[in-house]
Amino acid sequence: MGLHLRYGRASVSQWRSGTRPRSPVPDLVAEVLSRRLGRTITPADVGFSGGELPESSEREDRDAVAQLERLGSSIEDEAYPKHVFNLHDLIVPAWRPTAESSAPRYRTQNSSALGNDELEVAEEMLEIFSRTEAIHGASRVAPFIGEYLNRTIASWLRYPSSTDTRRRLLRTSARLSYLCGFAYFDLEEHGLSQRFYRVSLLLAEEGDDAWSYAVTLRAMSVQAWHLGHGLPALDLASAAVDTAPRGTEGASSAFLHGQLAVAHAGMGDRNKALACLGSAERCMEVATSRPGTVVYHWAALAHQRAV
Repeated sequence: MGLHLRYGRASVSQWRSGTRPRSPVPDLVAEVLSRRLGRTITPADVGFSGGELPESSEREDRDAVAQLERLGSSIEDEAYPKHVFNLHDLIVPAWRPTAESSAPRYRTQNSSALGNDELEVAEEMLEIFSRTEAIHGASRVAPFIGEYLNRTIASWLRYPSSTDTRRRLLRTSARLSYLCGFAYFDLEEHGLSQRFYRVSLLLAEEGDDAWSYAVTLRAMSVQAWHLGHGLPALDLASAAVDTAPRGTEGASSAFLHGQLAVAHAGMGDRNKALACLGSAERCMEVATSRPGTVVYHWAALAHQRAV
């Protein structure tokens, strides 16, 4: 998070007497206790009631548009409390087709209708942001993707539109949110990264985009493994492989199996790790194209084998 905090017994004594520390300290304390006790502890459980909206209410919120707006505000406002990465948010629902989804449907009084012009702009911006991140790095692009999602995409998602038009925008929005999460992961802003990944899952679910859902699960697995959470990393990587649409092959399939191999290795299962690496290699041998905004190649697979 980029924070350096030091507290002594006097501070703890003040907290016990009812003083609430400034955010994000309550969330940090709750997360530390959650990890030590092996169960979810909220700031309210610790005794830090009141203050800012607790993280738990965000976890219960399935309104992706509202979350994009809230995340955009946190990026723009430097005084806004930093987001805390938490283990609870590594528990995600299994993929469900749109017909089974409980994602909200939006009603608006906006008279403007969403059309092909907006779709083309959104898709072009996704490509521009992807290229910029690949060439110049995350620091040049992360806040701008977040602002674009907040100021433009969130508004468009509230416009009336046909089912097909809305589905296309949701899919592009899911990939933009994934890219934003990936950029903040690269910047070691793990709490913010995790929030954008979670929003990407909601958008992919409503857009009936199983591939984006799988890619985001894979990204969350990478983040969990990077932070030393082996079992959640394995669960997420396994879910990503299971979620991928039937017929996924080539570099796309290798992209998922390579991370599953890393996750198995992280848990000490050498045989399963080698089996997954073998699957990834066979997929790469028949690869003919890159899987959209996701770039995966032999060098990436070699890196995962080394890991």
